[in-house]
Amino acid sequence: LSHAPPIILDAPYPLEAWSATLDLDGELSEWPADAFIENAYPGYMEQHWDWKGQADGWFRFALLQDEQRLYLGLQVFDDHQVLDPGLPLKLRDHLNLFFKARGRAQAWEQHKIELIPMDGDEWLSVKSETLPGLKSSARRTVTGFDIELQLEKADLTGGAAALESLRFNLAFMDQDHRTNGKPSVLWWRPDRKSTRL
Repeated sequence: LSHAPPIILDAPYPLEAWSATLDLDGELSEWPADAFIENAYPGYMEQHWDWKGQADGWFRFALLQDEQRLYLGLQVFDDHQVLDPGLPLKLRDHLNLFFKARGRAQAWEQHKIELIPMDGDEWLSVKSETLPGLKSSARRTVTGFDIELQLEKADLTGGAAALESLRFNLAFMDQDHRTNGKPSVLWWRPDRKSTRL
């Protein structure tokens, strides 16, 4: 809602209030364009030798909020998608999202979301052991895939307090070859342990 209280972040990135109805359909055109943070040149990379630049793969994302929920819009650009569910995960494109959240005078709660695009009827596999209210939608595009996530703030804080502070990081494993056991991993931020936003 437009009157949602601000959340204090550990870096100067605004977490905007969502003032419109969100249709969880994988369609990102309804998201405000200026809310997206681009990661065309990763803040940190693993196996950088396998990445050929922006044309090879990159992502952008936006985080919005209302009084009860956090929303993540994610757009991944990938020139060559490896999505075969019969392959081991390390040989397929996938993403890991890391959240650390807390309320006032509360210890950090840590969460991980695993996003696995794949061929077949169940196009996106979404896994999280700590966020029961997590909802998602995704669609393939000509240049990659778009993903929307809806998270309950109460889940992020363990239900103990209103969400006050948030840390976030994202890693995209950009697999281009079905036999490559060491594909590039594009991170938004280098500090993988603290996953600071």
